[in-house]
Amino acid sequence: MPNESPYHPRLVRPYSGPIALNIVGDRFQPVDSYSLEAKGFDSLYKGVMILQSDPWEVHPPPLNKGIHLYLDYLKEDSDLLVYIQEHREVQITELVSDLMMKFKEYGLGDTQYSEIIKTYRRNL
Repeated sequence: MPNESPYHPRLVRPYSGPIALNIVGDRFQPVDSYSLEAKGFDSLYKGVMILQSDPWEVHPPPLNKGIHLYLDYLKEDSDLLVYIQEHREVQITELVSDLMMKFKEYGLGDTQYSEIIKTYRRNL
């Protein structure tokens, strides 16, 4: 029986409409807004998320910053992982709170920080 999923690659048409990128602050208040075109984001996604390669300069600037922060925190010598390494004795819940205050620019949540800590400590 053929795959009848509406998400099957042969049944999905590329999106060509506008994309709204809304930047929010710490308390989810609107900070900025951008209108983008979908063209090129498929290759950008594959390059950053799958190949983990730096795409040079991406517009708008907040998206460029987010990509570089993402690629940076994956590195063993990133500020985030060095901080976790230097605070090995701190309980996870307390360390998560510290990370959320110290590394706000990453935009990660408590679950993400907790998983990063657990993964790091498992690999010691």
